[in-house]
Amino acid sequence: MSIKHIIIIVFIFGFQINAFSQVLISGAIRNDAAYTWFEDEHKDSRRFDDILENKLILRYRGDGWKFYGDGRLYLYYADTRDYKDEYEAKIMRSFIRYNPSIGDFTLGKTYINFGNSGIFNPFEIQKNVILSDLSNDKEGLLAVEFILPVGDLSGIKLYSGTYENEANASSTEERCYAGGASIWTNALNFDAGIVGNRLRENSNIAGIYLKGDVILGVQAAYAFHYNDEIDKPHREANLGFDYSFFDAHLIISSIFYYNQNGAKKIEDYIYSADGYFFAKYYIFSSIKIIYDEFLNFQAGSFSNLIDNSSVIYPSVEYLLADGLSITAAVYFFTGKKNMEFSIDTAGFLSSLLRVEAKF
Repeated sequence: MSIKHIIIIVFIFGFQINAFSQVLISGAIRNDAAYTWFEDEHKDSRRFDDILENKLILRYRGDGWKFYGDGRLYLYYADTRDYKDEYEAKIMRSFIRYNPSIGDFTLGKTYINFGNSGIFNPFEIQKNVILSDLSNDKEGLLAVEFILPVGDLSGIKLYSGTYENEANASSTEERCYAGGASIWTNALNFDAGIVGNRLRENSNIAGIYLKGDVILGVQAAYAFHYNDEIDKPHREANLGFDYSFFDAHLIISSIFYYNQNGAKKIEDYIYSADGYFFAKYYIFSSIKIIYDEFLNFQAGSFSNLIDNSSVIYPSVEYLLADGLSITAAVYFFTGKKNMEFSIDTAGFLSSLLRVEAKF
């Protein structure tokens, strides 16, 4: 994105600040510095990458309505110059939400969530996993959304919107037009719902999900994908568990993911916008130790159950001061050659140092 576009974005946000006298301003600045070691036969045996993220959030609450805006400016550096640009400006979300007595209307660039949010949710519109930031904020789409509460524990969600197309063989549209609905409720300590959604040309999805507690925390989802002719269906599902010990100071979790359209062998690996990663079966596991309000430790792993490769990452996070934290992580890859989590393509070891300040 050009400097002109950045100036336009800053101007728009500045106008919005001046337009309202009681705008709440918050944000963050985060720097991710990564250093990767490759095996000796590579030409570039070491690589340094750096991403500086600047986040500005604006909030305004009026009588029966509110505004929310989230703008980002990214600065990139890489030894191998893999980034298309050295900087990038984005409006992640910018919307108005109106709250009449009948329900909530949202108009603008907003994130549409169906199902259980988190890792391997089959109902995500744009699937992606960032290993260094599993809880990353997801960019919204231009949409109108309506949520109708039905009692205290149930509701209906409807939306229609558009977003830029990713490289996807099932659609040749430059922009995708999406629309869908979800109905949810709560019973017996479980949240459950059904989803129907058109993601893009030749990509439709219907399914169910649930989440609750029965000694263990349990979540599950089942999604049925089909094209416009309904002649090439495939299924996607997950099943996860979590449990906490010692007053939630120790938390373990694991989730299994199945994608019928995923590859059964390494030679068939190909990207698809309708699935996470490449293969048919995966498992994600993590353990988190919350030592105190300042310090926590975590270890996690993604495992491809087709080629038996994994990425394993221990990390530690320390709160230096109110709003200022530092995180260190190390990523180990166990695969070889063309395996998904391969030392030969991702590096023998990668380290990450993150410094984040929130205001």
